[in-house]
Amino acid sequence: MISRRRPILLLLLLAPVVAGQADDLPRLPEEDGATKTLRQKLEAIHAEAIVGGARLEETATYGSIDGADGAELERIHQILMLITTPESQKIAAIRVLTSFRRTESVYPLMLTMNDPAEDFRVRAEILERIGTFADDRAVIPLSNVLKGKEDRLHPAAARGLSAFGENSRAQRYFERLVLEADPSTRGWAARAVGWSGWRDGAPFLVAAAERERDPKALGRFLQGLADLKAADGVGLAVRALDHEVELTRAMAAEALGAYGAMAREKGLEPLLDRLERADESVGVRGTIATAIPRIAADSDDAARRLAQLMGSPPDEFDMSVKVGLRYMSSRWLVLHLIERMSDPKETERRRHGAWQVLRAITEQPFPAEPGPWREWWSAHGDGFNFPHGGGSN
Repeated sequence: MISRRRPILLLLLLAPVVAGQADDLPRLPEEDGATKTLRQKLEAIHAEAIVGGARLEETATYGSIDGADGAELERIHQILMLITTPESQKIAAIRVLTSFRRTESVYPLMLTMNDPAEDFRVRAEILERIGTFADDRAVIPLSNVLKGKEDRLHPAAARGLSAFGENSRAQRYFERLVLEADPSTRGWAARAVGWSGWRDGAPFLVAAAERERDPKALGRFLQGLADLKAADGVGLAVRALDHEVELTRAMAAEALGAYGAMAREKGLEPLLDRLERADESVGVRGTIATAIPRIAADSDDAARRLAQLMGSPPDEFDMSVKVGLRYMSSRWLVLHLIERMSDPKETERRRHGAWQVLRAITEQPFPAEPGPWREWWSAHGDGFNFPHGGGSN
């Protein structure tokens, strides 16, 4: 039987305890040995899988929990729903339950998810993972959280809803949520549609994006359309590169990068033009630098324009340019970097940067001297396959 036990606990916490009254207060029943052992296992799973980063199913402790045992499953439910259970055990319990995917777990997970007294991190963990059960009883609670006042839960609720892209009930809610009054709800609903892969949702996302006035929500609409690879969204993202709000411009650049080659015809030149604008923010220019190789890794012109900016201050922008160059696959760029290493007119910073990028592009171990690089490229350049992409224009 499922019980939250919260009224008893609130009484314990709030009732005045004075001499002679303590023995009269209600107490939680003593846990049995099996429950105590299970708590220890959940702590071990938290340490191994969540803190340590191991795959849950590969931990020794996970294999010792019997998901087919109804009594064991009920103990996990009770541990999860008890308000005094440590967060570490609850997070581990959620991971275990979602890996078992037993239908009986959906209801206790939803009870915990909807409890406003529950820890934010526990609720967010359930919101993100409850979609793995493919049980559409979760659609309405997830939608309610997404249109609720707790904005910090909206991203997790969107992730959860995205598991229901092929569900007709969820699709109806998607169409309503992108029209809600709260811009956070609208924006995260758009991301949910994108993550869901529901391509038939693209037309109403485009229509809503064209009406959107909130800068952050607009950016999320653009990213949702990019996730769907909706062709009509490319033009919207290009237009948003001129938006008055910096965050929207950065999100538009991210969206164009997510389109990949689809954005090359309409998006590459506007991105490069904005990259070269000294009056643009470092954040937007850095985002563009890392988006370009996703769109046109083999473009010699894009590689040239990126390379001209290598070594530019501040350091975070220089790093973004180097990251972008690392994922280019231009043969012109390889030769250019080799020559830059030996150019006495270049600063030491730029010569060293050229060597760093050259090693990253080619995954070759040569030192920062042009001779070995020229010899290697002369022998292998024509047939070289770039580890991160295609060839030259």
